Amino acid sequence: MMAKNLIYTILGLFLITSCQPTYLLKEQSKKLSDYTYVSHDLPEKLMEISGLEKIDNDFYGFNDSGGEPEIYRFPVKNPVKINQTIRISNALNVDWEEMAMSDSHIFVGDFGNNLGMRKDLKVYAFPRKKLLPNVIHQEITADTIAFFYPEQTDYSKQIYSHDYDMESMVYFQDKLHLFTKEWKTNRTRHYTLDIVNGKQPAWLVEECDVHFMVTGADIFKLNDTYSRLGFVGYTQDGEVYMMLT
Repeated sequence: MMAKNLIYTILGLFLITSCQPTYLLKEQSKKLSDYTYVSHDLPEKLMEISGLEKIDNDFYGFNDSGGEPEIYRFPVKNPVKINQTIRISNALNVDWEEMAMSDSHIFVGDFGNNLGMRKDLKVYAFPRKKLLPNVIHQEITADTIAFFYPEQTDYSKQIYSHDYDMESMVYFQDKLHLFTKEWKTNRTRHYTLDIVNGKQPAWLVEECDVHFMVTGADIFKLNDTYSRLGFVGYTQDGEVYMMLT
């Protein structure tokens, strides 16, 4: 059976309310090889796994572009076996990239945009209570949060050479927070979305010079006042980085 290593670890953190100074990011952005991690061998059905979240003792994940519009549940510990398939019946997997959770909802980001041409960026959202762990094959419907970047005016084909790709999303304080994967500049822009049906502009909050292309994000709540965020990504030279502050 074909297999792929799934790597997971505690991400490095920085305050979501403000980007740290560039010199700090340079000093504390490190290669993945600098850290210890745990790996799983995944079955062939998960060879293109992209989004991933943990609920209790299970992972919920899905495949990248071209995959089925399905979320797969499998155990945190080896051996990995898909125990449940959840199909979003009113969705397509154009380029699913990231999953996020609130206490009540699960969000699936269909916003991968390698060519820079997409005008159908969206996030699917459905209540966590819809998940039925004892149902091996489940179908659900989801709400759709569609969005666009107000700053983007050029939708011509620019494969791997533009700054409007996206692979990272977290939920925080009643909003979705999205972070661009910028092929040209190795920066990231932080956008927010309101959690409402229909189409809306993604609101630009801040920009950070992270020196790599951001491909994943996660958030860690310290207390009722402060939360911190970590990034993982890579350079076009193939070096994988996590950002720690």
